[in-house]
Amino acid sequence: MNRYFSKLILGKFLHIFLYFACFPLLTGCWDRKEINDLAIVLTTAIDKTEDKMTEVSVQVLLPQAVGGGLQGGGDSKKRLTIVRSATGQNFVDAMSKIQGKVPRRLFWGQCSAYIFGEQIAKGGLHNEIDPLIRHPEPRNRAYLFVSEGKAVDLLSVQTSLEGYLGKVLRKLSEEQIGVNVTLKDFQQMITGEAGGAVLPYIKTAPFKNEESVGSLLGTAIFKRDRMVGEINEKVTRGVLWLRNEVEAKSVTVKFPDGDESISMNPVLIHTVLIPKIENEKWKIKVRIEAEGKIVQNATHLDIMNPDVNKIIQKKFSKVIKNRINQALDQVQKRMKTDVFRFAETFERKYPGKWDHVKDRWDEIFPRVEVSFDLKTYVRGLGLTTRSAGLPEREVRKK
Repeated sequence: MNRYFSKLILGKFLHIFLYFACFPLLTGCWDRKEINDLAIVLTTAIDKTEDKMTEVSVQVLLPQAVGGGLQGGGDSKKRLTIVRSATGQNFVDAMSKIQGKVPRRLFWGQCSAYIFGEQIAKGGLHNEIDPLIRHPEPRNRAYLFVSEGKAVDLLSVQTSLEGYLGKVLRKLSEEQIGVNVTLKDFQQMITGEAGGAVLPYIKTAPFKNEESVGSLLGTAIFKRDRMVGEINEKVTRGVLWLRNEVEAKSVTVKFPDGDESISMNPVLIHTVLIPKIENEKWKIKVRIEAEGKIVQNATHLDIMNPDVNKIIQKKFSKVIKNRINQALDQVQKRMKTDVFRFAETFERKYPGKWDHVKDRWDEIFPRVEVSFDLKTYVRGLGLTTRSAGLPEREVRKK
């Protein structure tokens, strides 16, 4: 009995000891960051100066704008952000100088867009990407862009609808208007087997007394971390289709009779790359299944007619093939940069042969023969089979 009570008392003593021993560990949130002490960075622009220095500009949220200013209500001309810039030997040096100009500590966790000027992109982004990957605050899901000219000029673009530029760019990226690349995506692309990468290419265009983001549909092409060229909207679609990345833009097929055309939205495009090495020749078969939904019929044709439907499907296939061929001509033949993931495709099927040529892939890639196996379907015809407002007597069956 005495042994039982001794164990009971010892057990209670240990519980009390552990209870009080935990007190020093309950120190609260020692690393908390009060919002009133932070300068929240929304968008960052990075440029190269004429004397090869790095210029960093940040768009910072004004504290008085918090609490309704970003919700779209109130005065559309209300100032929501300020821009602060500094020049340094590198990104970190410039960033530390900006901190010296701001009374609050810069917080990068809400920065949704990093824009690189074309000049610094052509010189290489390795040194600029490294601190963004290394530092714990910048988000891996932040979007990256390249601007025509200086990136800092974009921070002055008026964005009355969304409040600030970073939000506009983020929403356009999420809507898949052009290529959609995050910080993590870019890092994986430039360190992959082929080293080819893409970033959306931004232009600004005059719009009345303001400026607006002109086009995210162009694409900057990178070999490793260096920009080697730029392609337009039509060629970008060919790149996206080869990468099996469906994008939101419509496809228009034209007919020889006057200005007649039919526009479709690709509701499904599935691309498979099939590699083959034959007689020391490296080949890729591009197998595509595409389904289109008609959104406009500007013809006199009855799209319910099976013969008409077959014609539309053939023209749909031709548009896809032409866009892909344009992408191959400009990116594979001229820029010699594998942004199509051909290298990864060959590595998976022929790992042994790939090991022997991976150091010479830049020589082999431009000579890879590409063939096509296209299957297109037009299934979504809409609520009417003929052009709206067209009398039935004027509808052609073929």
